Amino acid sequence: MATTTKRVSLKPLEVVQATLRIEGITSLICQGLTGTEVTDKPGDMTPEQEMESNLYPKVNGQNTFPSQKVNNACVDAAKTHVPGIDKTQARGAFFITPEYLIIEAGGPNCRSDAVLRGPNKAPAIVYRPEFIPWEMEIPIEFSKSGVLSLDQIVMLFNSAGFHVGIGAWNPPHNGIHGRFRVVTNDKGK
Repeated sequence: MATTTKRVSLKPLEVVQATLRIEGITSLICQGLTGTEVTDKPGDMTPEQEMESNLYPKVNGQNTFPSQKVNNACVDAAKTHVPGIDKTQARGAFFITPEYLIIEAGGPNCRSDAVLRGPNKAPAIVYRPEFIPWEMEIPIEFSKSGVLSLDQIVMLFNSAGFHVGIGAWNPPHNGIHGRFRVVTNDKGK
């Protein structure tokens, strides 16, 4: 019996890089390294020290926010608010390239909020950094032949910014903070 060999022709994957700029609609509250919403109050910290402990690592002296949290907001928005795009498609549709994104804002304000903290859910005051106004540049990569075009990715980011937000006390956590929109012009507005 003769065997036939078929050749498979693969087209090269065309990866496109783009930069989205988002601006805050509401303030961005960081809740970084200490997890102060869960643990007992850090001992002997001043409000400013506790606020500083809730910042993410600085890059070149600038405050940052984890890109994975922005990505997660887009995935959550796809699940609930964007017809025809599911979480799996959203996860693989684009990638945010740096681990941390620069928060373009003045220094953070020290925000105090009453929360329920620790295993007994005892009331406590937490001090977290709040940025207002704020912006971020988000470098992304996506496949030109992928499931989403750049216009659809922008729509997904806008949906995430409106419905989900990022940071502490965002809409899924009964708040209004961390909401954003994609802006089409650069820093020079």
